Amino acid sequence: LTYSPYSIVAAGAALDPQRIAMPFSLILSSTSEVGKNEIIPGWLLQSSPYTIVRSETKFQQRRKAKRHSFYTGWKIIRPSVVNLCYMARQNLLMKHAGENDKTLPKKVSGIGRNSLTERSQLMGIKAYTDMIQRYALRGLLDQTKSLVVSGDGDSDVSVKVDAWLSREFFSFPGNEEIKRCIESGNDVLLNTSSRMSNASWPVLPWEEEIQKVDDLWHHQRFIIQKELSSLLQKHLSIPSNPSSATSVAKEDQIDGRSSPFLLKVLLSKLVQLETDFAARVYKSKYRDDIRGKNTVPGYEKYHVGASDDPVIVAVQKEAKRVEKDVVDVLRIFSMSLDEYDDKSGEMGRSRSRL
Repeated sequence: LTYSPYSIVAAGAALDPQRIAMPFSLILSSTSEVGKNEIIPGWLLQSSPYTIVRSETKFQQRRKAKRHSFYTGWKIIRPSVVNLCYMARQNLLMKHAGENDKTLPKKVSGIGRNSLTERSQLMGIKAYTDMIQRYALRGLLDQTKSLVVSGDGDSDVSVKVDAWLSREFFSFPGNEEIKRCIESGNDVLLNTSSRMSNASWPVLPWEEEIQKVDDLWHHQRFIIQKELSSLLQKHLSIPSNPSSATSVAKEDQIDGRSSPFLLKVLLSKLVQLETDFAARVYKSKYRDDIRGKNTVPGYEKYHVGASDDPVIVAVQKEAKRVEKDVVDVLRIFSMSLDEYDDKSGEMGRSRSRL
């Protein structure tokens, strides 16, 4: 399970020697085939995100090292894990033979010897996509927020943010590796297939190549280019070949759309992802509470309910903080936060501000 970190093997499921590359998965005994297991890719991300958040909180609270924070201060959602989820999602997106097949054994790379239903495949695609995009757009918000804070009181702050956005997405200053990655169509930063072809030890968090803040943003920016290319093409007329993007990019206006409008689209998507994540965290804990009350005597006496759970309260506060930060960033362009239509990628009616 080197390439399936944070996965769960259910009780009663016996795993034969195999290689699985589906992070955050649930592996359980198949109900349709005796002696076989079924895999649900990204199950932890989609159905039990409370487990992830609670684990991160627990690790931070129990960390007592004063001189070794570099070794113990890492997060679960970090670049190497995002890369693995990206590769897993790409494997799940591969078309399988037979449109009427309900199970996809041995037709999807990375599932090992386990069976994969079509429902689990679609669930995994959504779970990985939401996590990857949320990770990348968080970086975009952090970068724009720091620009706004540093230029507080400056009448030209909107111009500076506008110029920064165009420069970061089209000029690629001082970052030739990312540029080569885009131009060649080769996912240099995201491709882990070469390491996956041979048995190897997992990369420990403190051994990862991406450690600096600038490198982290370059990674997040590249993810945005890859994940939200449809939005970028739709609103900024980016050609299918990103290498020629610089030739069509203007400083402020591209195809009648401004770069602040692009920022609004991307940050609105982030708010939608954060709101959905907070709702799923609550739902997963609430579901466990219902199950616990029905099976464990005195469960309510010794367990905090979902509504009062400090982990869930913190997640909900964080979602509101993200929304407030987005509103503050958009305010410098005299724009309000709108609801994001995930299906069409269009902006809907205006949201109520915090």
